[in-house]
Parts: sequence; structure tokens; C-alpha cells
Amino acid sequence: MVLNHIRGKAVVFTGHSLGGAIAALAALHYLCILSSSWAYAPAPPVLCVTFGSPLLGNKALSKAILREQWASSFCHVVSQHDVIPRLLFCPLDAVPAHVIIGMQLQQLPMCVLGMGRVGAAVASRMADTNQEALRQLIQEHAGVAAIEQKLDATETRGGSPYWPFGTYVLCSPDGAACVDIPTAAVQMLYATFAARCMPETSTVSPEAAHSCYGNLVQSMPQHLLLKRRLGALPATAAPAVSNYDAGISLALEASGITGEATEAAPARQWLKTSKHVGRSPNLNCASLSIRLGRITPCRAQIEWYKASFDGDTGYYDAFKQRRSPKKFHKANMYRIKLGQFWDGVLSMLDTSQLPHDFHRRAKWVNAAHFYQLLVEPLDIADYHRHNLHRTRGSYISHGRERR
Repeated sequence: MVLNHIRGKAVVFTGHSLGGAIAALAALHYLCILSSSWAYAPAPPVLCVTFGSPLLGNKALSKAILREQWASSFCHVVSQHDVIPRLLFCPLDAVPAHVIIGMQLQQLPMCVLGMGRVGAAVASRMADTNQEALRQLIQEHAGVAAIEQKLDATETRGGSPYWPFGTYVLCSPDGAACVDIPTAAVQMLYATFAARCMPETSTVSPEAAHSCYGNLVQSMPQHLLLKRRLGALPATAAPAVSNYDAGISLALEASGITGEATEAAPARQWLKTSKHVGRSPNLNCASLSIRLGRITPCRAQIEWYKASFDGDTGYYDAFKQRRSPKKFHKANMYRIKLGQFWDGVLSMLDTSQLPHDFHRRAKWVNAAHFYQLLVEPLDIADYHRHNLHRTRGSYISHGRERR
């Protein structure tokens, strides 16, 4: 009933803490419904804003969201010292359960907590928890996850299976910085959490850091209007040699990483590298388009080979029986070259070197479909010509390439 009421309208999902994770799941479900019901028309806008939400899903989910072009619909607001968004970097059995439950119960009204009895019990257990040890535990595992990340790699060894998606707004009392590259989000979640240089921020309790989003949101417009002076940057900060470097410095300052912090240098490098990584897939796609143009004559030669036998037995039988050896060798050479090209395309897709919507772009869909219709009969003929269907089995099960 609710879906029928909001169908066709712009929808905003929002939530705090675990409610943010539920809001993200609801938004994903709604986006799935829209993708099937608005297949041939622009779908209404959907926005999901979470505050202090834990990580949700693994790399497969993150890549699927990018492929569907849904990442821009998710905005995750994270305060500098909130442990909940970083909690799942730790092993699931490393954090006491009462810490997680306590942080959730403290968000409820006292009347819901049984006139304070449950709240008092939770507060007592929370007080017994070594908060600094909890911070160190999360910082250690988040640091491992950040260090393991290589922005040009697709897989990491070990670490947390959870992976971010969407845009992360990293807030501090000094402002906010945004990152939309998943790997950079992992690294900046660690850097902002580890940068506790000021004594007044290092003593913030986990509960206070997890419930401060109202104040942070209210102060954001003031930071947007505040005129910052580049000359006011700390003397220890790296000198800004360009507007881009100055922007990086301001982003670090806004996210709570000062020039004195030991995390400032790696965080600066991570932000710089993330820009190049975000641009690389499109550059690779452009380079691949040039290579496609260069390989097109090979396809034209196979078309000519096909046409030369259309009035006879057909190019499948001609290739299988090696009629006209000179034509056969040329066609086979062009078949192999085209296969190598498309194998390279698949390899780049597997290693995330191409845009996530690459498989949906009409140019490449049509080129791949045309290649399959033209060349696969020759692959089948070659498979049967070598009697591989007798030694290995059917072509579909044992001989067909991924391309």
C-alpha cells in the first residue's frame, strides 16, 4: 500500500545508527522495484541519507550498486570519532555485544527503557567497558583495512568483508569532507578516526560521538558560509602549490585531520590517488575505443571470408574443412586476434579497470554481440575440426569461451 502511494514520487530514506542500515536496505529494495517498473523511462529520484550507520554489505554489493548507477542515491554522514560506522572493520567476536546494544538503547526514550531500570543497567555495563581499549581495537583493525587497500587493486587479503558504497560525508567540528570512491572511504574512515590530536576530542565518549549528528548537521551551513584563509593553514602542513593542493588541505582540515596529525600525510596522498583512480576507468574506456577501431579491419576480413562462401557450403563448413588454405589461414589469424582483444576486455572488467556501467553501453553491447554472431561459428568449427567434441565433450559445456 505504501509503495503504491509513493510510486512515481521522489522519496528520501533516512535513519540513524542501525536505523540507517535499515533505511539503506529499504532504499535498495525500492530502487530494485523502480528498475523493473521504470525500465523505459527515467525513474523518480531516490535519496538515502544515513547518520552513523554501520557498514552494510561486501564488495559484491558495492560493485552491484555501482553497476546499477545507484551509488549517487546514498549519502552516509559519519562523525570523526563515531565507532559504529567503523565497528565492522573488527572481527565480529572482538567487540562486546553489550557495547553495541547499549549504544542503541541509549537513543530510546527513558519510558521505553522501563522507567530507567534498563537504561541504568546498560549504563553500568558501558561504564565498565574500557573505552580507550575499544577505540584502540577499532583503530587497529580500521588501520589494517586502510593499509591493505591499493587503489589500483581489486582484491585484498584478509581484513573485513564489509565494504562501503555511496558517498561518505566525514564530519568534524571544523566542517565536512566528501569521498565517493569506496577504497578512499575506507582509508579516510581510518584517518579521521585516528587523528585525535586535540585533548578535548580524544576524551569524547563513544556514546557522545554517536549521538552528536544533530549538532553537526546544524553547524554545516555555517561552515559552508565561513571564509577560510589559506594562509591560516598550519605551518607544518604541506605547502599548497596549486588550487588543487589547497583544496586537499581544506578537505583534510574540514574532516578533522590537522597538519600536526601523523595521518595527515597518508590521508593527503590517499585523496590525491583517489582522484586519479576515479578518472582511470573512463580513460581506459577511451583507450579501448581506439583499440576497437584498430581491430575493426579484422572483423571486416572475416565478413569478407563469410561472404566468399555464402553461395557455396557456407563459411562454417569451409572453415571446418579448411577450404582455400590461404583464405583459411587469414581468417583464423583474424579470429585469434579478435579473441585476444575481447579476452583483454573481459580481463579489464574483472579487474575493475573499466566503468561500472560498461556492460550497458550500447556501443560495446552491439560490438560484442556482432563479434559473437560472426566469430563464434568459426570457434565451433575449429573445436570440431580438432575433434575436441569427442575428447572433451560438447562445445557449450567444455569449449565455449567466456567472450
